[in-house]
Amino acid sequence: VLFRSAEVLCWLDAGSSKPDAEILHLLWYRDSDGLAVDWTAGWWDGEVWRDASHGGVIDGDVLAYADVHGPRIRVREGD
Repeated sequence: VLFRSAEVLCWLDAGSSKPDAEILHLLWYRDSDGLAVDWTAGWWDGEVWRDASHGGVIDGDVLAYADVHGPRIRVREGD
């Protein structure tokens, strides 16, 4: 089953606010060389930003984060 859904992301400045700890977010970050800007999934652990692909510390500066809710799917009774 293919679900088509659009979602507006509200990006929050990671320099001026931090989310609650241990919640997965979409992160916009600059790498440690300061050259590339990219996105990844990750979370704030209360002290540092973590990369969801390996659990380690983000190698760079997180510039912004957004909550992603995913498609709104109705579950049919009996599924």
